[in-house]
Amino acid sequence: WFSWREGEGLPTREPYPVEYLGHEHPITPEEMCDR
Repeated sequence: WFSWREGEGLPTREPYPVEYLGHEHPITPEEMCDR
């Protein structure tokens, strides 16, 4: 969703955990696969 909106030049918001829960950065799929 995020990548598609960026590619189309549409506005994006921070992911929910970053915007509302105070997390410092979103966890990327690459980070999930590293574990």
